[in-house]
Amino acid sequence: MPALSWTGLALISLLAAPAPGPLDLAPAAKGVLLWHLNPVDGATPELVHKVELQLRKAFEAVHADQLLPAMTMDSLLLVEGNERYLRCGTGAACLAGLGKQAGARIVLSGEVGLREGQLRVRLVRIEVASEAQDGEAIVLTSGELTAPQLEELRVGMFEPARYLGSLELACDTDGAEVLVDGERVGLTPLVGPLARLPAGLRKVEVRLDGHQPFEREVWVPFNRLARVVVVLPAAAYVKKAGLPFWEDWPFWTTLVVGLGGMAAGGVLLADAGVLEDNAEALRAAHLVADAEQGRADDRSLQAYVMFGVGGAGLLAAGLVAIIESATSSGPAAPRSSEAPRLELRPAPGGLGLCLQY
Repeated sequence: MPALSWTGLALISLLAAPAPGPLDLAPAAKGVLLWHLNPVDGATPELVHKVELQLRKAFEAVHADQLLPAMTMDSLLLVEGNERYLRCGTGAACLAGLGKQAGARIVLSGEVGLREGQLRVRLVRIEVASEAQDGEAIVLTSGELTAPQLEELRVGMFEPARYLGSLELACDTDGAEVLVDGERVGLTPLVGPLARLPAGLRKVEVRLDGHQPFEREVWVPFNRLARVVVVLPAAAYVKKAGLPFWEDWPFWTTLVVGLGGMAAGGVLLADAGVLEDNAEALRAAHLVADAEQGRADDRSLQAYVMFGVGGAGLLAAGLVAIIESATSSGPAAPRSSEAPRLELRPAPGGLGLCLQY
């Protein structure tokens, strides 16, 4: 009888224990946190809240099994110190820390901007484990977000492998190297459009030796084709990235021409002075000085011409130094403390070149 009593009590205890229901298991299956968006470029908090509601409704309609409920997001803000996550912006490390607290594997956040009446919504997808951004989607509209735009944002955040577009590039020069986001994709002319590119802003570069390079950010639309026409004008001289102007031949060529012209002008002017003195001596002796005076005048004219050439050369060297310093791409080459340095400084009548040691 006692044995039966203990057995009965055990059965009653098992029957009374609550069975795990589907609501207890559901949170483990979810893993995407839609976090608050940030207002930028004049967007109001009311506008941002409206966009957030539109996004959550569109996302939950398809991904309710993945998206953490809104109450989870709101409950995180009740924890002391978590208000700092409202200042994450689109920072991957900050949003990943938030995701770890929420038990999410993916955090979605972004920005809402309003400039000149145009709404701009930019979303980023942060992988919590790697603390890195692995997706981005941007839409622009002059009114409210449309159904196709909401679908584009959904694909960009939940199916980034499908967030693709195409780019057609036409170039007037054959054999130029084409790069997209730093990766070489071929030489011009390209055979057909570049398909299956990540949609959004892509950095396109086209370059060929002896031509001015092309570099621009190009918008690749989702599921559509963007067209870009590239013109590579020939360049007699293309500056090497990273070299200071005093290591390039145009500067030294124009400088040598300028100094040589000034030196030649000085020699010719001195010779003209000697010839002028000879002509004066002949006239003092009541002799014919026309020939000698003519030679003196010719030397003077030649001296002034050489001074003009020299001045033009020095001016060109100064302009080369200014232009190359202003347009040099890449880091400047290291310079020792003993290396000479040319500087433009105020001088009587204009600017002068100063060689600084």
